[in-house]
Formats: sequence, C-alpha cells, structure tokens
Amino acid sequence: MSDTQTPRADAKRRGMVITPIYRLDELRALEVVTARGLPPGELMRRAATAAAQLTLELCGDRGGPICVLVGPGNNGGDALVTAAILHRQGLLVRTCFLDNPERLHGEAAAALREWNSLGISGEPVGEKGLERLFESSMVIDGLFGIGLSRPLDARAKQWIEQVNGWQQQSGLPVLALDIPSGLNADTGGTEGGAIKATHTISFLGASVGLFTGDGPGLVGARTIESLGSVDGGMASGVLIDPLLFSAHLKPRPSNSNKGLFGSLGILAGARGMRGAALLASRMALFGGTGRVFVNAPGGDAPALDALHPELMWRDSLDGIPLTAAVAGPGLGDADYVCDALEALLRRRLPTILDADALNALSRQPELKELARNIGAPLIVTPHPLEAARLLATKVEAVQGNRVEAAIQLARALQAIVILKGCGTVVARPEGSWAINPTGNPGLATGGTGDVLAGLVGALLAQGWSAWTAALGATWMHGAAADSLVRQGVGPIGLTASELIPAIRDELNRLVRSGV
Repeated sequence: MSDTQTPRADAKRRGMVITPIYRLDELRALEVVTARGLPPGELMRRAATAAAQLTLELCGDRGGPICVLVGPGNNGGDALVTAAILHRQGLLVRTCFLDNPERLHGEAAAALREWNSLGISGEPVGEKGLERLFESSMVIDGLFGIGLSRPLDARAKQWIEQVNGWQQQSGLPVLALDIPSGLNADTGGTEGGAIKATHTISFLGASVGLFTGDGPGLVGARTIESLGSVDGGMASGVLIDPLLFSAHLKPRPSNSNKGLFGSLGILAGARGMRGAALLASRMALFGGTGRVFVNAPGGDAPALDALHPELMWRDSLDGIPLTAAVAGPGLGDADYVCDALEALLRRRLPTILDADALNALSRQPELKELARNIGAPLIVTPHPLEAARLLATKVEAVQGNRVEAAIQLARALQAIVILKGCGTVVARPEGSWAINPTGNPGLATGGTGDVLAGLVGALLAQGWSAWTAALGATWMHGAAADSLVRQGVGPIGLTASELIPAIRDELNRLVRSGV
C-alpha cells in the first residue's frame, strides 16, 4: 500500500476527510458521474442554492442591490439561477450580461428563461461598462467558470478591472462562482487579469487553480460544495494535511537515545556561502535528528558552530555511518562539487538534493543518471528556475502548469519532487501529487529553501518515508511562517533563521495534539 493510501484510509476510518484536488479533466468526469440519473439542470440548481445561501450570509443587513455578472456559459447559468433564488427571497438583484443573453444555450438558456419569467430586465451596460456598480452592496462573479481556456477580450478585462477597483475601494464582498473569472482552473495562471474575490464557492470539488500559482491571492475565503458528488478516486491530487503524515507524529519513548533518531550528513556551504550549511544543519538539529554531520567543502570550514556546538563539522562525510543525506545548499559550482556529490550518491543513502546539487545535475548528464538510479529514496527540492533547468525548458513553462512540471520532473529523476513556490507542489513518479496550503510571502527570502532541505533531511533520517517526509516538512515549513506572521513577525523582513525554532514548535505542537 502506498504512502498516500495509508494515511488517507486511516483518516477515513477516523471520520476525517482529506481534501481531494482535481485537474480539469478529472473534475469534468466527476460532473458527468454526479449528474447521471439527475433531472436536467439539477446540478445547476444545487450549485445556485448553495451560492444563494452563502450570499445571504455575506450580505448581512446591507440594503444595496446585488450585482450579478453573467457570462456566456454554464457559469452564467449558475449566476442566473442564483439571482432568481435571491430575488424570490426579497433581495434586490441586478444582472449584467457580458454578452448577448440570447446566445446562451443548454442549461444556461433554461436559466435565462427562468430569470426572464420573473419580469426583471437585465441591468443596462453602457460604453463605460458597469456604470452603476458603485451602488452595489455585493458582486457575484458568474462570468467564466473552470472551463476558461482563451485570453480575455477587452470587455471582460474592463469589467474585471472595474470590479477589482470597486472592491478595493469599498471593501464589500465579491463572491466568485466556481473560480474567480480569469483564473485558469488547471494551472493557477492568469492571462489578461482576473477577479480578486473575497470569497469563492467551488462546486463538486476543488480545482488545482485554487491552491497554486496566482490562485491563492485571488480566491479569498474558499468554500467547496460537493452537490452530492462522491470522490470515487478520480482526483489524482490532495491538499496536504497533517493527517497524511500523522503516523509519524508520535511522542518519543522515555527510554530514548540519540541513536534512535538517525544520523544526517549535510554536504553544503562552500566558501562564501557557509550560512546555507548553518541554516540546513541547525534545522536538522531542531527537527529532531540524533546526530548531524556537516561537510562544507572548499577549505576554511569552521571548526564548530559557536551557537550550536552540537553540530559536527567534518572534512569529509566518507566513512561516517549515516541514515540520510542532504546535498546542495550553498554548495557552489566549483569542480570538486561534482566529485563530492558523486561520492555521496554512490553511498545509496536516502538523499535530498537541493540548490547547487540540482544545478550540478543539470550540467552533468552522468550525475543526473546516477541520481536517477540511486537505489534509495531520492527527494529533490527545486525552485522554478532549477526545475526549468532540469527539464530543459523555461521558467514560464514550469509556472504555467506547476502540477504537470512537478510530475514530469518526478518521472525524469524517479524522485519525489518538492516544487517550491506559491502552493508548493509535491509529486511522485507514478503521477500522484499534493499541494501545500500553508505559507506566505515571508518565505520569499534567502535561506528558507536551505531550512526546508534540512527539515526534510531530519525527518528522513529519523525513519519517515520519503513521501511523508516531503509532505510533513513542506506543511510545517509553511505553517511555521504563518504562525510567525500571526505573531507580528513578518511577512516583510521575516528571516530564514527565525523559521527554525518556529518549525520545532510546530512539530512538537502536532505531536502533542495527537493528529
């Protein structure tokens, strides 16, 4: 049984739920299965009923009209049925059609007929766009749903800019149906702008775009309405949750010794970049590793870390019994780097490759092949540029479809990939993947990747499986940053060093909570 199956099945037995994440084709398949046997339009009515209920909660006692933006497809149909429900409940509703409503077809056309039967005309839209938007108490975005696959036209861009400007000025709610218009549900990318919603209600299941790329900055508060759908294993991804690595979150036995908690070797910190080695190795200590050995090549390595003399500095990691290894932070590109990395890979240890180790793999095909065939668990932690180098592509291609890029790299290296960024993606060679919901812009500073590598190494050295170590480290790394920001530390000016004790606190909190 795979690592993902075990904790997810355990969570279900305990009555807890892991959030599945769907790629667009998977979500479409789920829609077909859910609609089977239901009357025409039933799913649309369920979606609109849920959206109307959330609208009532968001409106409060504000008396202004609700502006409902109606697009040309089924998302516009959802918006029209929502508008009809709200009207029947006594709210003042104004509909604004992006395109000629007579072009609606299928279930959306039926929704238009229902709206027209109420005897309410759509809001006139002049050359200046949404001219009466300033009167609104709330906006419902039903312009485009999850199927948007083309660039926005000029009118759509204008409306989006007007809504975003209105919301920023007024502070009033914008509810996106399914996904903010302009946001790609499959990639989290935007082309030509997107609605910045305060709330998003997604139907059937969660799409990739809600959680990665530009998505987290656009969706606001998320609500997912299943509409009666049942996850039948169609989703290839999940949202990272401590339940996925809870099997390792156990208190330490009273009769413990350092030998029980592994020995980690760290190859990092060439001359001029010793700080990277310090960050990774200190994190390994704070992450619970029994012993941490550090090799900072290039001469002039420190004899000790005065702040943490527990770290053992060595001229070489050869001959030292290790349970796992980390290579790459601040390693540089000197000639000896490839030799040191090759020697470490030939030990066939569970290994994390980061930063300059990944750049070495990009330059040396033989080293890349050695890593691919290491014969032990391998985890790589690239940022988008490093991933692009390894895939021989451009950063834009990686960021344009982060899930697919992570899966491709996992297959190419036969490794678990932690593709860093907004909505970090963790992927395995066979195609399963997860997206991390924790973290904030405070992590966009030098050294935080070194800390992550040290944390993954600490968990791997202590016997965590490679998959759970990748999931657990990624989640705790972001959660610690979130905790610091809640305490008023950052996000501007948050440093990598501050993360280290915060991650230790997060790890111990999880163990105490008995997730």
